[in-house]
Amino acid sequence: MARSRIWQATCTVVAAALIGVAGTAWPVNAQPKGDSKSGQKADQKIDLATSPKRDLIIFQSGKQVEGIVLEETDTTVKFLVIVGSLRSETTYSKSEILDIKRNEFKTDDAKSDSKDKGKKDADDKPMAAASTPDDGRIVDINNKPIPAGTLKIYAVNWKGEFGRDVSKTPVKAMVDDIARIQPDVLIIKFDFDRINQDGQEIDYWHEGNQGTVYQDLEKASELDTLLGDRMRDDPNFKVKPRQVAWIRTAMGGGAFMPFVFPEIYYTSDGLQGGIGGLDQLFKGVGDEVAQRKQQSLRLARASGLAEKGGHDKRILRAMTWGTYILSYRVIGGKVEWLEDRMPESPEWFLLKDDGLAVEAHRDSAQDRVRMKGNDLLTLDAKTAFNIGFSNGTADSLDELLGKMDITRDYAVVKTKSPEIFREWHRDVNKAEADIRRLIRDYQDVKVRQPGGYTERTAARGQQKSLLRQIQSIVLRYRESLDPERLRIPGADQFLNEIDIMINRIDQEQQLDKR
Repeated sequence: MARSRIWQATCTVVAAALIGVAGTAWPVNAQPKGDSKSGQKADQKIDLATSPKRDLIIFQSGKQVEGIVLEETDTTVKFLVIVGSLRSETTYSKSEILDIKRNEFKTDDAKSDSKDKGKKDADDKPMAAASTPDDGRIVDINNKPIPAGTLKIYAVNWKGEFGRDVSKTPVKAMVDDIARIQPDVLIIKFDFDRINQDGQEIDYWHEGNQGTVYQDLEKASELDTLLGDRMRDDPNFKVKPRQVAWIRTAMGGGAFMPFVFPEIYYTSDGLQGGIGGLDQLFKGVGDEVAQRKQQSLRLARASGLAEKGGHDKRILRAMTWGTYILSYRVIGGKVEWLEDRMPESPEWFLLKDDGLAVEAHRDSAQDRVRMKGNDLLTLDAKTAFNIGFSNGTADSLDELLGKMDITRDYAVVKTKSPEIFREWHRDVNKAEADIRRLIRDYQDVKVRQPGGYTERTAARGQQKSLLRQIQSIVLRYRESLDPERLRIPGADQFLNEIDIMINRIDQEQQLDKR
């Protein structure tokens, strides 16, 4: 009886620790367990090369794989593993498997597809073309063969949230698709959401948001390596495509990525910025010398992206550094710059002042909200073109191609990109939902009657299994999970906390055994 009370107290402490780490926590859908012996004959009639995943295997270790159960015996499961657009067959021993969830993804896919209907803008239809034909042929967006010698254009729309919906895993799959098609031109439209996952308008004003923004700088550098560096260095890219950024909304962390593109266009309502406050980062952490060193390192990293795309790093500094002053004038079609002092004569145009440090120059609250102020530089289509950062303005793909002098003998290719990013978006949402459910399940674990050693051991085993499942999901999707939204201290710390909890449970089991 005493040990039973100790175990119940321990469950309470560990559950409280998990709540403390996860806050109101995250997500996953609880589906009823399917019949593990159900036949798969009907499944064999489908095209496995294109069929979406529907089944989920959860291992004793907490690892999970997603795909399609092809065949099942008393001792093994033959499984088609699906990750993005990649597929591979493998066989698992049932002794390794904790659970098989069948048709786990069916409901989520149907919901997501219904949500996506009606969202496509008429001008964006080529940017959101459906997947490639089942036989792998390279065709245009109307499913027509592309004649030899035709200029192939790969157009993709980056929507959602930067670092969440556009992150390493889907971008890598996208680049694999680009390598398969070997296009002559790559156009990426930056059209990140202005409404976050919670349905609220995103405030890009820099106060208190610097840490998140400069974590996204690291993500932009990683994506540049996956995209630009690979296309440049990978011998599989026999054609080095012309790389074009087309900006509608590239705010916050999404503002860094377009800098690596040699050629940039805007839509008429395009905006790029919201990455200010770098000179305030690390305030109150260490001495001023250490703060400046860390700030300078990040500015150098961001400036490196601008230089890589052939753009003036002063533009990026004006977006990031509060006390920096920058003006320009155009002489003979060439832009000249004036730094660190206010304009000296009428032919100079002030891009950014020191309003964050000098009260008399400070933007009004209304200007800040509308991104019209100049305490920090936010580029719009007109300003970007005037300073030579943008090559022009276009509001449709046809108009953009005209500005790029592409008017004949071209085809916009049908690609896998819409499917890749749509599937990743669904998977991340589902991963968050799964974690929330698993945390609830963890908190609901009870020692069954009569509450003896056997029942306490079973409860501990159930808790450890749930914790390992949470770990597995976090490890798989950590690149896209938002610690602030999920109210956790960060993926790495969260994983460490779970390890500690599992160790505590093991220790309690040993004490109980004695």
